[in-house]
Amino acid sequence: SVDEALLALVDNNVDGVGFLPQHIGQTFAELELKENLTQYTFSLPQYTALFFNQESNPVIADISVRQALALATSKHQIIDTAFAGFAESVDAPILPGMVGYDSSLPKILFDPAQAEQILDEAGWDRVYPEELNETDESDTPAIEGNTNLGIIPEEPTYYTRQKAIAKDGKSEITTLEINLTTIQKEKNIKVAEIIRNLWQRVGVKVNLNIVELSKIQKDIINPRAYEV
Repeated sequence: SVDEALLALVDNNVDGVGFLPQHIGQTFAELELKENLTQYTFSLPQYTALFFNQESNPVIADISVRQALALATSKHQIIDTAFAGFAESVDAPILPGMVGYDSSLPKILFDPAQAEQILDEAGWDRVYPEELNETDESDTPAIEGNTNLGIIPEEPTYYTRQKAIAKDGKSEITTLEINLTTIQKEKNIKVAEIIRNLWQRVGVKVNLNIVELSKIQKDIINPRAYEV
């Protein structure tokens, strides 16, 4: 265990330990002062990202929606909350130090007000709870995304959005609703929760789909059975 490894380090039974969980950073900092230890950190060439399957949902195929979602996503909040600050914000899959990295590419800043404006101008009309109550008799609030973990959003979503979208030659009223899939791992679930809460604040209904790690490749990625 991590505790046993740290104890062995303090007792000089090992010369060092590596790849320690981020949550013990404070514990190690205290040990540095008491035991004359040195901590080294380094960046791994990997990134965490959202992947959009535009063929799975006409909502995602709308470029204005994808632009709004990017603006409504606070990378710094995700880094601080889910990664304890041990991560950096990136704007492209080619990372600093890799061949082809371009530091001049435009960066997308967190701007929920602009996200709302983009959705408004794209015809995604705001529908407030009192309007939903007139037509929806379901006991489950239509403005809250569902999750198979029973996770309750930190804050309520005060409105959702609808738009008439052409399908099979007919115009249908479509709710701005997205299914967000991730693996059953604490850190990934925390990131998904943050994203859900941020997106719902600009009127996007988000349902979380948590999948076992052993099933994600076969059941979700290979058949492209996901939206985001």
